[in-house]
Amino acid sequence: MTGFSFKPPKWSYTGIYPNLGKISMACEGANKATINLFKNGSIYKRIVVDSPPVTLECLKSQKECQAVIVAVEVLFSSGRTQVYSDRLWSPISDLIIENNSVIRIKNRGYPSIEGCREEAHRIFYFVSDGTIKAAKIISITDASGNSFADSQSEGIRIRNKENTIVFEEMNIPCEGHQISCDDECPPGHIRCETSAYPGYCCIPCNEIKSEIAAMRSIIRRLNG
Repeated sequence: MTGFSFKPPKWSYTGIYPNLGKISMACEGANKATINLFKNGSIYKRIVVDSPPVTLECLKSQKECQAVIVAVEVLFSSGRTQVYSDRLWSPISDLIIENNSVIRIKNRGYPSIEGCREEAHRIFYFVSDGTIKAAKIISITDASGNSFADSQSEGIRIRNKENTIVFEEMNIPCEGHQISCDDECPPGHIRCETSAYPGYCCIPCNEIKSEIAAMRSIIRRLNG
């Protein structure tokens, strides 16, 4: 398998959601995934994952302890889908499914007299017959129905094939990162061998095109 693979299976967490931003899956079927995280125009960190596919999640911070309405679309084993809504307290993050029966969403819970509670995976919806196949958050709004999108910063979370978090850090932009599968370069890059680790580098084709165009311009002027 070469280059970047983006083949999200049906009902994977792929798309744009208000709490997590853009999420993508890459390198399905490969033996290794290499993620170059960029910050301020240069590579900030290189993450190598030996058990792809990898999932990149764009994290967005939220205002603390705000009442929000969370809508979740649930897929049942019969193929039927249903949207359920409930009031939770921000920040809203992980959605997990237990035993195909219980949906939990990490949030602050109803404030006590002392103020905001600790974050925990609290029950959002449950059934008794174990028929929940998948679920995803489709919207988070405030009490007036406006999108709850007051993000303070962005970050990146990377998961491996086993859904284990292998990297998570805030204050990293969500866009502009490179993913390559096995020992190949991302699309739009040329592989060049080098003595430095990992034994090769990836040069953007756009840079090469610009340099060639500049050289042609110089040659034309010299040949006047």
